[in-house]
Amino acid sequence: MQKKQLVYNNAHLHYSLMGKGKPVVLLHGFAEDSSIWNDLAAALSKNYQLIIPDIAGSGQSEMLAGNNIG
Repeated sequence: MQKKQLVYNNAHLHYSLMGKGKPVVLLHGFAEDSSIWNDLAAALSKNYQLIIPDIAGSGQSEMLAGNNIG
């Protein structure tokens, strides 16, 4: 599994890449992070290239400026 990051609007966003084949993006839900896909990713990565982000404000990804609730 490759851990990667990109910068968007001055926020560091983290994602993982694993496997080979047609790309599949696995998105987690509210109040979760990309780790919810660990078990499924191991099986899917045998046939697909997985892109597994931590959505902004979750896991290792920073909150995007101007998108704070409250």
